[in-house]
Amino acid sequence: MPYLFARLIPSLDAVFGLERSQDLGPLGLTRTTAAQPGLQFAYEVDLWGRLASLREAAELQFQASEAEQQTLRLALAATVAQGYVALLSLDRQLLLTHETVRSRRAALAVAEDRSRMGYTSELEQTQARSEYEAAAQLVPQLEQAILEQEHALRRLTDDPPGPVPRGTLAALQAPAVPGSLPSELLRQRPDLYQAELQLAASDRFLDSERDRFLPRVQLSASLGRLYVDALDYDPVKVWSLGASVLAPLFDGERLEAGVAVATAERNQAAYAYRRAALNAFSEVENALSGLDSLARQSRRLEARREVLARSLAIAEDRYHGGYSSYLEALDAQRNLFDTQLAEVRLQEAQLNRLIELYRALGGGWRAPEHAATERAE
Repeated sequence: MPYLFARLIPSLDAVFGLERSQDLGPLGLTRTTAAQPGLQFAYEVDLWGRLASLREAAELQFQASEAEQQTLRLALAATVAQGYVALLSLDRQLLLTHETVRSRRAALAVAEDRSRMGYTSELEQTQARSEYEAAAQLVPQLEQAILEQEHALRRLTDDPPGPVPRGTLAALQAPAVPGSLPSELLRQRPDLYQAELQLAASDRFLDSERDRFLPRVQLSASLGRLYVDALDYDPVKVWSLGASVLAPLFDGERLEAGVAVATAERNQAAYAYRRAALNAFSEVENALSGLDSLARQSRRLEARREVLARSLAIAEDRYHGGYSSYLEALDAQRNLFDTQLAEVRLQEAQLNRLIELYRALGGGWRAPEHAATERAE
């Protein structure tokens, strides 16, 4: 961009010429040394705005590169947020697993005592141990997953491996999503803004290529002194002023090819802008519909958990009353534990959908007041 801006202002160069010659004259050989230092001035008059269009194109491309950086920063922020949510989800799953392990260890102790005293068969004891081991083997698996997730998060934040300070999944408050979102929010998306800037830059570049068919006016001037050792008088002051008009007559269709290339690039930029806009609408719609679907799943899963908790209480009462074996209680415990884990994963999915919506809207659903003004400028 500085290069194109410099072409809009005059150029001033220092020049120096040195010449040595030898001629045969009436008096014999004559050697002459001539030196000519000076300054040269040149300026192209931008009558049709060709150079200004090039400068505007460069400025727009620079702004587009900044928008691309914002896109990368937004994607990184979303990735870090989703990684943090995944870490909290693993913490919650580990907590539930520890609670289940303690519960099944107690159930196993009861089953072993009852089997030893002959109140129940060995089948109930082996089934209780199987359920205990099934829950216990999840603990090291989740602990390893937590460790790897911590390292992944610290790698994203350019930190060495180590623990990540954090809260709990239950403490996260999901923001409320408005019932309707204006499409103007999509103008916050840096990738859409980047495509818009690239389209505008391609328009300016196409204008500059078309202006090459028009005549160009160039001004030039020079000022200097001529030093000749064979002359006895002082150095001679030399100067010149000039103007020229250059109009293309034949260039092997180079100008036509330049316009064709610029037109193709402009059409490609227009297609990229349309594709970016459609992709933005699609991502927002997917995030919103996903949130609605997960909310309905959450209500069903919550109802199932309440039913299973009641079922477990009934199974334990029946077992203690001698009306059923402990296998019914173990089955109810297993179903309740699986449902609790599913609820945690569903909450993680809901938070991830909110993060996706945040990214799809370019940074949330509350547009900055200055956003519209900046885009208009």
